[in-house]
Amino acid sequence: MKITKLFTALAFSFSLLQAVGFDNNTTITLSSGRLKPIKELKVGDEVVCYNKNLLPESSAIKGIFEITEDSSIEITTEENIILNTSKTERFFLPKENAWVCAKDLKEDDCLLNEDFKAVKITKVVQQDGERKLLVITVDTHHNFLASEGKYLVHNGPYAAYCAYWSTKAALYAAAGIAVTAVTTATAGTGLAGALTFMPLGTTAIAAIESAAVAAAVAAMALPGL
Repeated sequence: MKITKLFTALAFSFSLLQAVGFDNNTTITLSSGRLKPIKELKVGDEVVCYNKNLLPESSAIKGIFEITEDSSIEITTEENIILNTSKTERFFLPKENAWVCAKDLKEDDCLLNEDFKAVKITKVVQQDGERKLLVITVDTHHNFLASEGKYLVHNGPYAAYCAYWSTKAALYAAAGIAVTAVTTATAGTGLAGALTFMPLGTTAIAAIESAAVAAAVAAMALPGL
């Protein structure tokens, strides 16, 4: 008999894995210097990112997907740039040397742009109502520059999701268990997966879950700049 078990939303850490994303007209800075709306991007496109020494590099987009949120955050900067983003999208604040969720930003906080200038936020407003947002995940340094203001932001949880399920599938395979289905869902906060496998002992299942969680946490580690 086969058992199907649903692991919902990587429940070990909703704070890390809640959906993040931007309005589909938000521009992203490509490695060529060109600005391109996120809705026109594709997997493999090279974007500007920053390493831990704050040196610009080029990194490929590894995944793009759409989410639906019941509310979003509108951020206006002193440069009259407006960003519409999810509540849990992370922005780098240079004065605090920290990544901060959009919902926790406030007036007079400063974002970091590509010229290492601190750009002041003049307004933060929560917009209620369903909104579709696009998420991209970027290889290596997991950050990119968003909007015409080219502000440094962190990519979405897709990398952690992939790390979780690929680790789980590999460990079941190593235990001689054939994985017959891996499915994804992205509704709401909605990263979820279903795995079909032959039953294992409780200890083995717990060990596999622990290893998969560790892989996901490592993939979502926010780089300190």
